[in-house]
Amino acid sequence: MSSEDTTETDELDADKPAVGWRRYIHSFVIIPALVALLFVVLAYVLTSTSREATVADYLKSIREGHSNVRWQAALELSRVLADPSRVPDDPDFIPTVLRLFTDAALHEDDPRVRLFLGLAMGRTGKPEFFDPLLQEMKAAEKVEDLSVYIRAIGFMQDERAVEDLMPLLKHADAVIRHETVQALGYIGAEQTRPALRDSLQDPEANVRWDAAIALAKMRDGAARGILAQLLDRQYYDGFSEVRPAGRTWAMETAIRTAVLLDDAELNVKIKQLSESDPNIKVRAVALEMVKQFDL
Repeated sequence: MSSEDTTETDELDADKPAVGWRRYIHSFVIIPALVALLFVVLAYVLTSTSREATVADYLKSIREGHSNVRWQAALELSRVLADPSRVPDDPDFIPTVLRLFTDAALHEDDPRVRLFLGLAMGRTGKPEFFDPLLQEMKAAEKVEDLSVYIRAIGFMQDERAVEDLMPLLKHADAVIRHETVQALGYIGAEQTRPALRDSLQDPEANVRWDAAIALAKMRDGAARGILAQLLDRQYYDGFSEVRPAGRTWAMETAIRTAVLLDDAELNVKIKQLSESDPNIKVRAVALEMVKQFDL
């Protein structure tokens, strides 16, 4: 071996410890650190995506999100605020919602944002929202818009709305009459009783049914005939558009309200349903009422 070869070999041997340390650092320090960082990032992503969105999150999405995101956030907000425990105590909540609701530019590309936001406002029952909602209800020109604001106003359960709602019981569109009957049922004002009795003769079945439900909540015996029909499973066979889930819901609602009339014949029907109705949900609700009211 030449002197040059020896020198080169010595240089390579001299580099071996440095290479070894670099491998050590890479294998036992850098890679574990990167793995740990990856787990931290993954944990953050999983936590942020799995946590339940807050009211503040939805309001931020309505304010800053893309048009497709805004209306969906408003829809989810209206669902979330159906739970009274989710309505924030934050003093900024009401002013923030009102700013979003009255921001015309925010709703230009998709009117659904304001409609769903209106529903969310109504569900809170906050009196500060009553006047803005009533104003929108009066100004609404489309049936779809009017129906939403009627529902939102009904959720408020404020008797001040009765005067503006009553004329809508004569509206040409059955959807509007139906929403109005429901809204008046939520409010439960005594002065609506005669008009609700008239609605028991409405040509639209949904209007008649909800008029009966509203009257039953007021302990008005005029609802008895229709409630007896709603407690009869065979009655729904004449309404092909009523799906099984809708039939179950209607019967459950009729049971919970019919019992308020304390009518002997209706009570017998409810007891029979608790014993023999083929739907387990209907039987359960009927049995609950039998026990609660000692039928």
